[in-house]
Amino acid sequence: MGEVHPLFASVSPARRFAGELGGLFPLLDAESKPTRTTPDELEADTGWTWRVLPRGAVVAMRRRHDLWGRRELRIARAEAPDSPDGWSRWEKEVAVFLASFGVVAMDGATPCDREGVEFYRVRNEPRDDGKAAARFQELRRGEVKPGRSICWDCREETGELVEVEWQPAAAARGQRCVHHAIEAGKRMLNGGAP
Repeated sequence: MGEVHPLFASVSPARRFAGELGGLFPLLDAESKPTRTTPDELEADTGWTWRVLPRGAVVAMRRRHDLWGRRELRIARAEAPDSPDGWSRWEKEVAVFLASFGVVAMDGATPCDREGVEFYRVRNEPRDDGKAAARFQELRRGEVKPGRSICWDCREETGELVEVEWQPAAAARGQRCVHHAIEAGKRMLNGGAP
């Protein structure tokens, strides 16, 4: 295996992963269970199942009960890159992990149409300060960000991306701002299609 990172050597063998990178996501997915989380537990950022890789990267997953059981993925290193070029290499490393896991990072403007594959990069938590870390949350069909969608009608009419609260029962085309929801309701009352 060659030289290993001190973090890899310091954790128990049960927390190490030295196999093919593509096998890590299904392993963590199988181990993560939706758990009820109190506000204090969310503040403490708990509930993760994780593994350390030989070169020191840590990959973790949890299922957020407070977010309809959606998966959250965290890829991190204890050391932050020390130069702009180092940060560029870190972003490339994150992209390699995502590709190996079959995860697509969405742009926050395109509605999800492949649940379980499309994730959105969310802000890091305070525990990530000073570290190379990237967090992603799984999207549900029609979302552009966790819990958010865009009004399809505004997008079609003007090209404007009006962010709205995601409606679980509506497909991407059914997500509407208040104005367009009222218009759709009027059409339905008059016997038309929504």
